[in-house]
Amino acid sequence: FVRPLHEVQQNEALEPVTALSQTRRSASSVAFVITVSNDDTAALERSIQSVLRQTDPAWELLLCAPDDRQSLVEGWLDIDWRIRRITGGTPDEVLNLIVASWQSTTEYIWLLSPGDVVDDDLVKHISKRCSALPPCDLLYTDEASLLPDGSISSAFYKPDWSPEHHHSVNLMGRFLAVRKSLLLNLDIDDSAPGAAREYALSLRLAAMAHSIGHIDEVLY
Repeated sequence: FVRPLHEVQQNEALEPVTALSQTRRSASSVAFVITVSNDDTAALERSIQSVLRQTDPAWELLLCAPDDRQSLVEGWLDIDWRIRRITGGTPDEVLNLIVASWQSTTEYIWLLSPGDVVDDDLVKHISKRCSALPPCDLLYTDEASLLPDGSISSAFYKPDWSPEHHHSVNLMGRFLAVRKSLLLNLDIDDSAPGAAREYALSLRLAAMAHSIGHIDEVLY
């Protein structure tokens, strides 16, 4: 139960937004950041519905959109209290991720593009991994292509962490759960195109991380 703001005494401190994750029962919490950069409402709904189906409730969905796409975001804000709009949204996914890291209330955060689908148990797997072993700064999963009939194709079963391998190819790819504290105050290379910038970001995060884990399940 939360008291209305007008009932809070002046000498009482309001709980900071960064402490809200303490109320979650899961061993970890995950924020999904979606950039709404086009008018493909079917793709956006597919991604949002996959988040809503999560069997572990310790998640939030942060929608970022430029001014001309705000109407596509507004319709989702009343669906679930964990779906929120990020102010200052741009068409740039990586830039939105950095901005969202300041506004999220979770321990981990990463990107979903409209049309991407995550397994119903993704957050549950991350929580299970974090409760069984010391928490990781970065935690990546296997991934695959999803065909229109619902079957899985082109599965990418990733090896366990190898910094040498990652310098040759984007080994972590998606889904990559990043401890949000690594993203705070992080500068990004504005000159690189989208995919290259995401790879460059993962290289920088890997260099900063104390521990990197792999969940060998196709969850993205």
